Amino acid sequence: MAITAEQLEQLIQRLTPKTPKRDFTHCTARFGGTRSHEAVEDFMASADFYKDSEEIADVNALSGLSILLQGDAFTWWMGVKSTITTWENAKKVQTILVIFYDKALCFSFAILAL
Repeated sequence: MAITAEQLEQLIQRLTPKTPKRDFTHCTARFGGTRSHEAVEDFMASADFYKDSEEIADVNALSGLSILLQGDAFTWWMGVKSTITTWENAKKVQTILVIFYDKALCFSFAILAL
């Protein structure tokens, strides 16, 4: 029995495993908005390491970041996520870090940014 080139291509596509979407589903890092420099740095280092090790695309990391955030951090993220377009921007001091640092430290960063 002979098959056409189109039928062969369809058969190959059906038998080729699809690459699963990589995301933060199994990441154990969580952040709830603790106003601590160390807590923020630890969370971002863990999330960033997981993202790199699991080869999560930036777009998937940004859309999935909300599952790692809780409480105040989640509320804040839902309000700003549409303005953040890259993973690098999400890691910058102006975004996640400044919001959850101690108030005095936030003020210091604001002055330094001027």
